[in-house]
Amino acid sequence: MGNSRRNFLQKTALGMGAYFLPAYASNAEDLDRIHEQAQRLPTGPRFNMSGYAAPKLDVVRVGFIGIGNRGFGAVERMTRIEGVKINALCDLRPGQVEKARQLVASSGHKPALYSGGPEVWKKLAERDDLDLVYILTPWAFHTPMAVFSMEHGKHVCVEVPAAKTIEEAWMLVNTSERTRKHCMMVENCCYDASELLTLSMARQGFFGEIVHCEGGYIHNLQELMFSKEHFYQMWELEEASRRVGNLYPTHGLGPLCQLLNINRGDRMDYLVSMSSNDFVTGPLAKKLAAGDSFYTPYAGRKYNGTMNTSTIRTSKGKTILVQFDVSSPRPYSRIQLVSGTSGAGLKYPEPARYATGHEWLKPEEYKALEEKYMPPLLKKIGGLAKGIGDHGGMDFIMDWRTIDCLRNGLPLDQNVYDAALWSSVAPLSVWSVANQSNSITVPDFTGGNWKTNAPVDISMEKGGTTKVLGAGSSAALGGVVADSGKRVGIIGLDTSHSTAFTEALNGTMPDPAFEGYKIVAAYPRGSKDIRSSTERIPAYTEEVKKHGVEIVGSIAELLRKVDVVLLETNDGRPHLEQALEVIKAGKPLFVDKPVAGTLAEAVAVYAAARKHKVPVFSASSLRYMNGMTEIRAGLTVGRVLGADAFSPAPLEPHHPDFFWYGIHGVGDADNGDGHWLFVGFAGEHRGYRRSDGCLDRRKGRDFPRDPDRRARVWRDGVW
Repeated sequence: MGNSRRNFLQKTALGMGAYFLPAYASNAEDLDRIHEQAQRLPTGPRFNMSGYAAPKLDVVRVGFIGIGNRGFGAVERMTRIEGVKINALCDLRPGQVEKARQLVASSGHKPALYSGGPEVWKKLAERDDLDLVYILTPWAFHTPMAVFSMEHGKHVCVEVPAAKTIEEAWMLVNTSERTRKHCMMVENCCYDASELLTLSMARQGFFGEIVHCEGGYIHNLQELMFSKEHFYQMWELEEASRRVGNLYPTHGLGPLCQLLNINRGDRMDYLVSMSSNDFVTGPLAKKLAAGDSFYTPYAGRKYNGTMNTSTIRTSKGKTILVQFDVSSPRPYSRIQLVSGTSGAGLKYPEPARYATGHEWLKPEEYKALEEKYMPPLLKKIGGLAKGIGDHGGMDFIMDWRTIDCLRNGLPLDQNVYDAALWSSVAPLSVWSVANQSNSITVPDFTGGNWKTNAPVDISMEKGGTTKVLGAGSSAALGGVVADSGKRVGIIGLDTSHSTAFTEALNGTMPDPAFEGYKIVAAYPRGSKDIRSSTERIPAYTEEVKKHGVEIVGSIAELLRKVDVVLLETNDGRPHLEQALEVIKAGKPLFVDKPVAGTLAEAVAVYAAARKHKVPVFSASSLRYMNGMTEIRAGLTVGRVLGADAFSPAPLEPHHPDFFWYGIHGVGDADNGDGHWLFVGFAGEHRGYRRSDGCLDRRKGRDFPRDPDRRARVWRDGVW
């Protein structure tokens, strides 16, 4: 088996003539090989890569191999990091390489292009003007490409998993040690905001002694796995038909290893794994093949089990549970449970939560924890990262941190021993599943150095000098960078809505629905004579600045920096003038209450929007409160024929009628189809009828001293 496998590697894997290595663990001989490699002990002199700091590079010259689903994202992220020069791009498909070239051209990069041949990537790795090779190909090529690149004097970033076999994992370790080149597996989940916060809390003793952790990768990928376009040559479905075990352990496992200081004070001792039968992938292949001959080759195969559960015991007697399921119709989860002698944490189901007893801490207590334990890395780059790339910014934090370490001559957060160990869980689980869930020894890739290796440094006491590049310019680490089309500006910092929106978009853990949108600039001027508003501006200005928002001196300056505008000025009287400037600039606009100071001015705002074909929106936030959208859609009470709504409506002497606050009641009760509404305000009551998109007054108002007093309203012309 060894000779045939090596011959295959020489002929195809080190090129790209075929996309798959032979099926691993397909027979008893393959399983014996896993067990043999798991028992292997390193021999000969070694160089410890844990804590190794390579000579610093002022400019990091990068080449990319693999411009597919993740490749484009990685290429784009690197264009936003100071000190990076993209010198080469490679993919089998010429069209992909050309798209990537166009992507980086606007940032001044002029990479050489490689495509077409199965071994053309070697030419990229052999170049003299590269310091780092970034590998984003199908799994089978990660180790061959990484080894070849290190042999040719390059540091390596390689996608997960870094290796498919224990033998490959040892190849990575030996090559990295011998060449003294970094081999970092780009496990982005180690840079998730929640995982980083949890790591910081662990370092400061919140959990006490950590005893047990749980992680996983639970993500229904069936639609993508059976897509004819998503995974080139259906490579991930092929992987699922070749082995039974936890084939993708690192997303859930990586952050837990950092929590437990695995390879840096503790080590994995042995592993036990169990898989269910496949109840989803095989039946789906059969169903699709019945209607489309494309899927015929995939029908009738044996696929990986629906759920795999692996447990690991460490040398210090701690335990880790890792699960893998990419076919069940379940919400996405990496679990991320940490249990210690003093506290516990759990990320999924979101939002993340923490406890020191029988109940989870309340949201306000969580906020205090977040402020107390916020890690320096998130303080420095977290807000910026959210507007760049995918996955809430963790991909960008990872790339920025890696480049910053290389530029400052610092050890990387993840080294070759992490890449080898975390990847090795896949073949080890395959062996255990095939042997009735018997235990198997986990190799010590550090050769005993785990006892003295220092934990990952999260202090940021060194480095942190690399800037983030904005669209065509550089931005210091105090600002916010958002993708083009998602840069949000605020007019008016005289209302708490301004700080609330800033926190929602620029906060540490924004709702995924807002991903990519960031408030980058604000013009603070609002009301000139409403004292309750003018007094707020200084404090609110300082608050938004803490979130990296740039304060500008005019609306014109704001419009040059943003794509979308939130008009938050608390006073409705200047809204028409402010809105017209935005609308004429062609920027989509949200107008907070009140729309304007008078009905005529409100009509003028929307007339200008129609004329210039610019989207303008205004509404009470209560329109979207829990239950309201369901009622409005007829999902809970059927068709709405009438509604009573009550809300506060304090008067403001500069605004007529209910302009100042009445929208909350009217907005809630308006169902838009011409039926009568009753709107009761605290202190004032009025009846309305919807007609041709307008609200017509049908009954005068009174001003009862008792705010609970009810008023009768017209209904079909009758009291």
